[in-house]
Amino acid sequence: MDTNPFQAVRSYLNFSPASRWGAMISSVLSSVCLALLFPLLYLFADLLTTQGRVPAYASLAPARQQAFQDEYATSLGTHPGVVAALDKLQPAVVPPGTPDVVVWERRWEAVTFSTLETRVGHEAAEAYLPLASGSAAVPTSHCLGVLSLVVRERGRWTGGLLGWLAAGTPGRGPGPNTARRTTRTSPGCSRSRSYSRWSAGCS
Repeated sequence: MDTNPFQAVRSYLNFSPASRWGAMISSVLSSVCLALLFPLLYLFADLLTTQGRVPAYASLAPARQQAFQDEYATSLGTHPGVVAALDKLQPAVVPPGTPDVVVWERRWEAVTFSTLETRVGHEAAEAYLPLASGSAAVPTSHCLGVLSLVVRERGRWTGGLLGWLAAGTPGRGPGPNTARRTTRTSPGCSRSRSYSRWSAGCS
């Protein structure tokens, strides 16, 4: 009697080609599934850490603030989407005595709005900052799920990939049926009206 368990398993799988190929395909698929779990784990850890909230300029680290100021001075400040959003957030001429942190906060909000509008869609940008409301727009402090990561990964290739996934279809924004507002409750986010498409991870 063969006491080698590996030899016994090999003999069993070699009994038929279907068993042998089935074992090989299953081993490959299990490795692929394991690899796909790592991005999901990253998204889950990010949601626990940031609670799905888009960061404010004042909450950024000093180095990150300086990097944003440099990028704004070289390219972001002349971007058409940023300029259009900024015109709705503050007057063309900033009143004297306005603190620099307030000015940069508005610029950060304009860039964030433009980023979400470009990479995900107008509904996503309005979920963060309702410029179309006609009143003084204030960024939401509620959980926006993956949109928070799209903003924080703006300068990396992962930001574009996440924006593509959040939009749902290459080259298209969310359809009219995906922007339904629903009331949700999440552990890290207060009860609010948010877009169910992107805040699904907050429920």
